[in-house]
Formats: sequence, structure tokens, C-alpha cells
Amino acid sequence: MTKCRVCDREARKRGYCFKHYKYLLQTGRLGQYRVDSARARAHICRLVDLRWTYEAISSATGINPTFVLYLHRGDCRLVRADYERRILAIPLEPSASASVDATGARRRIQALARIGWSSRRVAERVGCSHRTLQNISAGRLIRISPRMAGRISAVYDELWATPGPDRGVASKARTFGHPPPLAWDDDTIDDPAARPEGVATSRGRKLPPTEELLFLIEAGESIDAIAQRFRVKPDSIEKRFEREGILRKLRRRAVA
Repeated sequence: MTKCRVCDREARKRGYCFKHYKYLLQTGRLGQYRVDSARARAHICRLVDLRWTYEAISSATGINPTFVLYLHRGDCRLVRADYERRILAIPLEPSASASVDATGARRRIQALARIGWSSRRVAERVGCSHRTLQNISAGRLIRISPRMAGRISAVYDELWATPGPDRGVASKARTFGHPPPLAWDDDTIDDPAARPEGVATSRGRKLPPTEELLFLIEAGESIDAIAQRFRVKPDSIEKRFEREGILRKLRRRAVA
């Protein structure tokens, strides 16, 4: 017997018993009632394994792709019942348009940031949310649709030789170690094994200010990933945080 999503009675209509179905229908809350996100997240995980992109899932459900990302990562404990229904309605079949590796798109976004083009300005030209570009740039999206990759590449071809208006963005990108456009060859920028040319691989690379490290932590980067980005040992970052009295707070937050 399938139980009602609200009580222990038998589910009769859309996952609810007759009593709760009637109540939610009369109050206009039937579609907006929130349920546990476990089933929706499990289905999204299976779709991603079948090479569905967040953008493709968004197109099939009408749900914002950023929210699909949050569901996939497990950041949302509850989800609207109608969202769950839309997600579960997607058949577990390979995506009609296979996704592509996001390495080239990430490098292009970072290179444009290095010369002063913010993700918000680039997103306006690409025609997507700036949060989507931020997720690609930060490495949280490892595969994207061919259409998205093509649009980012087109904007990059348009702007790579034109300095952008955002000096603060350029300074932050330099701090993060993002190579400029001239460091990449058009034939290899999409190759994950390729390396930028003319960029110093300094052994004595210094860590950026603590607030920049915290910015990366808040963006979802791990200490190990940040250490690899700046070519230092994770101990160096932990010692910096420990000296400034914030390492313990970060560990408590991670446990919570």
C-alpha cells in the first residue's frame, strides 16, 4: 500500500489520501505543497548518469536550471510536489542531445574574466543566467549542452581581443590564477590535457588574501581544490585559516 505524502492513510489521488487531496485542492496548494526531495534527486542523478544536462532537464520540466543543480547536489531538503511530478515524468532514457565536456567553456569564461568581462556581462550576450556561467567557471558544472558550449565559444570569439570594463573582475581573476585569452590556442583550449602558454608556473606562488579564499569556500570549493588551483599544499591554507581563527568555524560548518 502506498501511503499518503502527509499522513499514514492509503494514497488515492496524486499521492494523497482523499482528505488531504481535497484540502490541498480547495486551498489552491495542491501543486505548491512541498515534499521530501529524495525521489526527485534520485531521478535527477539517474538522468545525469544518462548524460542529461541541467539545461535539458530544465527544458523538459520548466524548472530553473540552477534549482535543478541545487536538487542534484542535495542542497534542497524539500521540493514542490508539482516539481517532483515533472521530474519523475522524464523517462530514464539517454538525452536526445548528448552533453559535452565543459572544460573549454570554463577556460573561455575565466579568460574573459581575466581581461575584465564579468560573468553577468558575458551571460547577457550568451543569453543565460549569470549563475549558470558562475557554476561553469567554478567547475560545478562539468558537462553542458552543445548549444551552450557553442554560444559561449561565439561570445569568446567576439570579445577575446577587447578589454572589458570591469577592472575589479580582472584583478580577482588574476588573483585566482586564470590565464588570459592569449595563453590559449584555439585548437587546444577544449582539450582537458592542454596547458596555457606563457603563464608562470611559480613555485613560490603566494596565496591570495584570506577573503578571496573564503569566497572560494563559500562558492563550494574544497580546501584541496583551492590548494591545487594555487599550486600549494592544503596544509598552507589550513595554517592560514588556523592563524586567523576561522579553521574551527569552517570545520563546524562542514559537519553541520
